[in-house]
Formats: sequence, C-alpha cells, structure tokens
Amino acid sequence: MKKEIAALSMHELRVTAVYTGSIGEFRYRFHMEFDSNELEAATYTKWCYEKADDVETARFTIENGDLSALKEWMNAQYYKYFPDAPVE
Repeated sequence: MKKEIAALSMHELRVTAVYTGSIGEFRYRFHMEFDSNELEAATYTKWCYEKADDVETARFTIENGDLSALKEWMNAQYYKYFPDAPVE
C-alpha cells in the first residue's frame, strides 16, 4: 500500500468537510458528512476536481474511525491510474 494512503487518518477527515490531496499526479478529494459519517471519495488526475474528466467516486460509511475500506479503494485506484508504478 502506498505509504501516503496508509497514513490517512480521521484527523484529515475531521478538520474540514472537504479535504483534498495528491500523490504526484494522482489526486483525491474527500467530502465528509459529519452527521451521518458518510464519506464520498473521488480520485482523478491532472486537473482540479471540477475540471477533471476522469473522476471516479465511491461512498463509505466510516464507523469507529475505521478507514480500511477507504484505504484499500484508494490504493487500488492509484495502481489503476498508474499500473507501471512500483508496488509498495
């Protein structure tokens, strides 16, 4: 798993309702609904979220701070976008 993805924690998600980040050209955006613990995650490349034409999204329910499903999806997305990247 990419170390940047493995390091994701509830801290990033609780700071603001919308959190964005990147690993090189791989970009991601999280939108957290605090009252329901629902998280929409989006991945894309090259452009900002609003302009990207390769946005893929998934929804997760975050219970007890468990981000394992989100991290697995994010890691799979990274290697989908960059299949020749070295596996960490």
